[in-house]
Amino acid sequence: MRSRLYTYIIIAVSAVLVACSGGSGKDSVRGDGSSSEQDERRTGMQCSVCDGEGVVIETCAECGGTGGHECDECNGRGGTDCNYCRGEGSSMCMLCSGTGRKLCYNCNGSGHSTCSACMGSGRDYAGNICYACAGGGQSNCGYCYGSGYIKCRDCGGSARQQCTFCQGKGKDECAKCEGEGQLNCVPCNGSGKVTLKCHECGGKGVVTDD
Repeated sequence: MRSRLYTYIIIAVSAVLVACSGGSGKDSVRGDGSSSEQDERRTGMQCSVCDGEGVVIETCAECGGTGGHECDECNGRGGTDCNYCRGEGSSMCMLCSGTGRKLCYNCNGSGHSTCSACMGSGRDYAGNICYACAGGGQSNCGYCYGSGYIKCRDCGGSARQQCTFCQGKGKDECAKCEGEGQLNCVPCNGSGKVTLKCHECGGKGVVTDD
């Protein structure tokens, strides 16, 4: 009877020791049926392709990394030639009729003005011939220097002025691309790059065995 009691005590103590050690040497089983070894495998290692981010940045396949494509409305030109200046961006100056000059308003185109030394008399105060105008009573106009013309104030003498219809651009801007000739790529929003889920880890950031 006493030996049987000892046997029961030994079995009970053994059971307590096994429970405290977490098992009998095999993997401990969790409530969901998974072992600690399986948890470790699921945790896995950091993905080397995405460095654990779960996403990778790649060149946009739609635009090839350029960030845009040629506008299909204007074929990349940014617009059409201005009808008024025919694409030149400037037109003939209307003030000088394309000559680049105007009649001098001081001498009215004569190139001369009344001699200021003798006031047009041709003589000085002593009655001698005026040395400034040699007795002619006239001298070269101080505004046009005797040419009779002055530079056109509107075109600065170039005979042309900026086209007021296209503001000197030479074209009517394309409404679709606003004159840029290019449209932003939609998939990458003009950046040339797209963010994709990592193909190696499926976006988890870690590589697992299962």
